[in-house]
Amino acid sequence: MMKNKDNQELSIDLEKLAKFIEYFSGHARFYYGHDPQNQGSIKFLGKTKYVFGEKLVFTKPIQQIKHYLKEKEKSITSRKIKTDKKGEYIYLPKCNFDVEICVDAIRLLNKYDTFCLFSSDADFISLIKFLKNNHKKIILVKGGYVQYPLKANSDLVINAQDIKKYIAYIKQKSSLVS
Repeated sequence: MMKNKDNQELSIDLEKLAKFIEYFSGHARFYYGHDPQNQGSIKFLGKTKYVFGEKLVFTKPIQQIKHYLKEKEKSITSRKIKTDKKGEYIYLPKCNFDVEICVDAIRLLNKYDTFCLFSSDADFISLIKFLKNNHKKIILVKGGYVQYPLKANSDLVINAQDIKKYIAYIKQKSSLVS
């Protein structure tokens, strides 16, 4: 079990993640939303392309979505609070790859036997059912609550907490707050 101090954060070690994925497949596709204004994001993107291969990393810019804060949220956010005529808000990063993952999973259907998904997103229930109906084995690496149909249609469910010691490391947090 890893315990983090206030000045530390858990980060994914891409090489360890790639090695972990090799237990299931020799082919991994990495979908990543990046922030073109953030040097850390650009650096991470470069590293993913180095580890997984230039042609197996799929990316698009993260959108910043305005989220207006409720009173109780104001005291617990670590993000910079801004104000406009409607009230106080923060920007939340958003970058979904649901459609791209589904299209690729269906388009490449005849090229794999096992589909490993690192997501608990219920949006993937239809895809998982489709893949099961097409005789694919499903490995689900979940990071929280999973709706029953997603779990029930998976051959193996792995709790991300159980593998973090194999694919992550602790690093010092940046002293800059965004």
